Amino acid sequence: MTTSTASGSVEIDLPVETAFALVSDLERFMRVVPAIDSVAIRDIATSDDGAATSYTWVAGTAIGPFRTHMRGTSTREQLVPDQHLVYRHAMGLHTVEE
Repeated sequence: MTTSTASGSVEIDLPVETAFALVSDLERFMRVVPAIDSVAIRDIATSDDGAATSYTWVAGTAIGPFRTHMRGTSTREQLVPDQHLVYRHAMGLHTVEE
């Protein structure tokens, strides 16, 4: 098994409230990522205030003649509304030739 780590930041030309609403809703966010053509969110865990804190998900994309299914778990680790959001993602890939 290979483990890799990535981190980064993104600048979005939107009002902070609009951008934060998008990226803090993982299912909605994954649906606007151009490379992902399907997504299913399962097993949503919530905090006492009802906010989703972790998700199990399956996303699909096609890369040339190959269909790739990504499966993973995303956990929200830090949240400061309209300022700061940190998710930890663990995922695997399953690729089949179409």
